Amino acid sequence: MLDRLKPFAIHPLILASALTLANAAKPVVVDDTAFLIFARHLATDPANPYSFELFWYDAPRPAMDCVMPPVLPYWLGLGLALFGEDLFLLKLWLFPFAAVLACAARFLARRFTPDSGGTAAVMLTVGPGALPFFNFMLDLPALALQLGAIALAFRGIDSRRSWPWAVGTGLATTLALQTKFSVLGLPAILLAIGYFSGRIRFAVHAVALGIAGFVAWEGYVYSVHGLSHFLHHTFGYAKDTNAQTKLALAIALLGHVGLTAGWAGRTLAFRGSAFAFGSLFLIIAFLPVPGSTTIIGIVLILLGGGAVLPAVRSAVRFLLRCETAPETRILAAWLILEILVYFAVSPFPAGRRVLGITVPLVLLLARFSVLPVRGVVFGFVFGLAVTALDGFDAAAERSIPQRAAAITRGSGTTHTLGHWGFQYYAEREGMRLVDSRVALFEAGDWLLVPIGERPQTGGYRVVPNSETMERIGELVEEDVIRLKTIPNLYSARTPFAVRTGPRLKYELYRVRTATAATIVRVP
Repeated sequence: MLDRLKPFAIHPLILASALTLANAAKPVVVDDTAFLIFARHLATDPANPYSFELFWYDAPRPAMDCVMPPVLPYWLGLGLALFGEDLFLLKLWLFPFAAVLACAARFLARRFTPDSGGTAAVMLTVGPGALPFFNFMLDLPALALQLGAIALAFRGIDSRRSWPWAVGTGLATTLALQTKFSVLGLPAILLAIGYFSGRIRFAVHAVALGIAGFVAWEGYVYSVHGLSHFLHHTFGYAKDTNAQTKLALAIALLGHVGLTAGWAGRTLAFRGSAFAFGSLFLIIAFLPVPGSTTIIGIVLILLGGGAVLPAVRSAVRFLLRCETAPETRILAAWLILEILVYFAVSPFPAGRRVLGITVPLVLLLARFSVLPVRGVVFGFVFGLAVTALDGFDAAAERSIPQRAAAITRGSGTTHTLGHWGFQYYAEREGMRLVDSRVALFEAGDWLLVPIGERPQTGGYRVVPNSETMERIGELVEEDVIRLKTIPNLYSARTPFAVRTGPRLKYELYRVRTATAATIVRVP
């Protein structure tokens, strides 16, 4: 279908522009806040990347304790130094990552799926496995650089003069690994490409260069801070992980892949299935259906299972049969390696954790069957809907601080609790986050506290004192859409949940008498 469009309509730069503009329309969401704080520091002190503290969850923390590989924060820091903290311009500044993703996706789609390369490239760039996940966070830039390294590796394998491509592949590998540690399977993927293509020597050289660059940066960080950022978090993750975490990852895998690649699976190949699934999501989004969150989870698991299970079964078979075409075995190895890496490095289930799985999964499915038109349409509309819902959900975290500031501005300090996007907009309005360790309020100050199912306060709350504080009123963000993506798309077993209360609700108090905050820990 999309392959019949005029070439310019699916040109990588057009797709990258669409991806970038969709991102530019979204507010700050979830961990965007941390990377913007990091970028501010790097814009003024680039030689000491982790020599500062940032307020995260419930108190100021050393930057070294937050997982922040350098590539994206340094790029954001450069943009911030050039044109200030203009969020729209900073989103446009991310265009190179979108362009690398789109170009690499087109190259790989044409190589592996010549019969449906255009369709696969479009869906890998602006489909539900990419569009909802582009923001100031690491995931899509890391995926783009990983795919760029893989595309460069294939160019080197095809070239007679391969050493420049080996250098380019090694550099892209270093950048990908230092963008997000979840792409640690990239060296193994490159070695598999070299092995099955009969160019293992090229792959070894490229991987050696990539790892050397990775180690060189960690050595620099150690020389400055006395710690390797990578090793610091690797040992911390190894200490905290357990069997229960891995079980949660197994259950979540199908559900999240149901969003990112369910459109390419067998489930939507049945007549009427796309209409049925789409109608069910619309009903749940607007009507009070009992057990809605469970229903959504089951639907997404069905979609994910229809994509993952047949592909994994085929991948194992392809790897065991030596007569299988080399590029089919490459895709099979790529998919299995991504699944293994997902279980090895993911600290919790989230949609962004399966992006690496989505690409070889879609390419493998498309290589042996034409992607169903109803599935492609479903996936494209689904991706747009999730992106819009995520932006709508995040907009509530921008609105509450702005509404509160309109009341409190110019009349004392406003203290508040909140996390993620709310934290960014609250601090931008001059509010002060309550430190869970100690907090004092002066007469004339304000206190803005969350109420309901979405406080995002890092496990603590402030209990207002009726004797020293006066309740002024409440600020509520409510609408007719019952689905939410925050925090589910970013840290839960399924990408969505059905909310049972307002999208966001805060109460505003005026401090009449100087007092200490009453801090209560919550599970």
